[in-house]
Amino acid sequence: MKRKILAGAIALTMGSVAANASTIVDSVIEELRDEGMIVQHNNSISAYVDCLVSEAEVCQNFANTSLYYNGNLFPCPITGCTEASPGMEIPLEGGTIEFPASATWTIGTNEAMVMYGVIPPGVTHFGFETLVYERSSSEIPNPSDKSPLLEGENPPDPKRAVNGVIIDASVGETRNEFTMKYIPNPEALGEGEVFVHIATPNQILADEIKEAFIDSGYPEEGINIKPLAEKYFTFGNDPATADTFRTIGRFARPFADPDAFMAWTESKPLKLMRVTAIEETGYIPFRAEEELNRLTGTQELSLVGQGVYNQWLTETKKTYGKPDYKGEVIARDYSAEHCIETGSYCWGNNLDALYVDINDPATEKMLIIDLNDPNSQLVITGIDHVATNYAKFWNFGFYHPDTGKSIDTIDFNEVQAQEYNSKKGNADGKLFRLAVRADCTGVANCYEVDTTQTDGLFKIMMRTYVNPQTGTGPDFTEVENPEFWVYKN
Repeated sequence: MKRKILAGAIALTMGSVAANASTIVDSVIEELRDEGMIVQHNNSISAYVDCLVSEAEVCQNFANTSLYYNGNLFPCPITGCTEASPGMEIPLEGGTIEFPASATWTIGTNEAMVMYGVIPPGVTHFGFETLVYERSSSEIPNPSDKSPLLEGENPPDPKRAVNGVIIDASVGETRNEFTMKYIPNPEALGEGEVFVHIATPNQILADEIKEAFIDSGYPEEGINIKPLAEKYFTFGNDPATADTFRTIGRFARPFADPDAFMAWTESKPLKLMRVTAIEETGYIPFRAEEELNRLTGTQELSLVGQGVYNQWLTETKKTYGKPDYKGEVIARDYSAEHCIETGSYCWGNNLDALYVDINDPATEKMLIIDLNDPNSQLVITGIDHVATNYAKFWNFGFYHPDTGKSIDTIDFNEVQAQEYNSKKGNADGKLFRLAVRADCTGVANCYEVDTTQTDGLFKIMMRTYVNPQTGTGPDFTEVENPEFWVYKN
C-alpha cells in the first residue's frame, strides 16, 4: 500500500510572503526598536522535512513518517554565532558561507524568540514545541543519576567539542490545535488563522512584546507565551555554560488537501525574530510551566465494555487462530526534569504523544517480527482511539531492526474500524483487527509490508497523539492499547 508522496523531501524558506509580509509585524518591529530594542528578523530560516521520503539524519532514529517536521533557525546573538549556537553553512561555488541563523539557540534574560505564524491548513494535528537541546556538563547538577539510553535512542553529537551534553527535553506543553491561541488573520487582506509565540525567560520583556502586538492591532487572544524557567535553565550566550533550545513543528497526515499543505510550506508561513532588550527593561523570571493532567477520569475500555471487548478478542482468535505469542506493550516514560538535572537523553520527547514499544516478552527488548515465512503474520487488534475521542491521531511504525529507519507506517485512517453488535453490547465503529503480512493475497483485513530491504525483519512502535478531552497526550493507564499477536507460520 503506497501513499501519495508530497513533492520535496526537504524545503527551506527564507525571508516574504504570508507571515513574512505582515504589516502588523512591521509595526511591532518599529515599536520595539523605538523603545531601544534590537530586533533581528531577516537572518532566519524555516525548514520542512518529510521523513516519508527524506534520508535526513532526523529521519533515521525511529522517526514518525506520518508527520511532516518543521525546524526553525532563529537569528544568532547580536555578538555573533557560537560553537553552541552555530550558524548554518551554505555551500557556494568555491567554498561556503555561514548564514547567521541557528537551529539551536542560546538566550539571555534580556532576550526573546518570537514567532508569528499562519496555522497549517487541513492537517489532522499540528504542534509547535520548544525543547532544551544541549546543556553544558558544568551546569548539570546530578550527572551520577543519568539514565542509560533506551533501545533505539541514538543522540546526535554535541555542538560543543568539550562539555556539551545532548538532552533534547520538552519545555512544558506543546502548543497544538487545542492549546495554541490563534485567531482569524487580522491583516486587511490576510487569509487563514494566525498566532504569536513568544519564548523568553523574562516576564517583563514578554509583556512588552505582547503590548507591541496589541498596539499594532493584533488581538491578545492570539498571543502565546512560552516561559523559560530560571529554576531549570542556564541563560546567556556564553557557549561554555549556556543552555541551547530549539523550536520545532509537527504536522500529521492525513492532509485534507496535500497540495494546499505543500503550498503552505512554500508560502513562508512563519516569521522568526530575535528581540534583544536594553538593560533598563528589567528582569522578572518565570515560574516553570505546569504540565496538563493527562487523565480524563474514565477508562477508554468502559466505552466499549469489558464483556464486548473480551468477546471481540475471542472471535479474532477464531478468525486467525491461536498466536504463538503476544507482544508486550510498554510505554516510554520521559521526564524532562530528570533529563535536565541528570543529563539523560529525553529523545526529543513530545508531551502531545504517548510513545509505546512492542517488546518481546522473552527478551524484554523491542520485538523483532520475522515475515520470511510466507505464512507468518502479525495480527493487531484493539480499540480505535480516534473513534472513542481519546486521540486525534495514532499510528503503527515499522522500522529497520538495526538502523531505526522507517520502512512503512499504518495510520489510523487506514485501519477500518468494523461494525460490531454482540449480545453483550454495541461497539460499532470502535474496534479493529488486521493482519500484517509480506503477502496479503486472499487474506481479508490485511496490510502488506515490503520487508525486502530489511531481510524480512522489522520492529514496531506505536504513537498516539493528543487526547481532545485534555489537550495533551493520552495517559497509558487510561487508554486500552492494542493486542499484538505473532504467528510464526
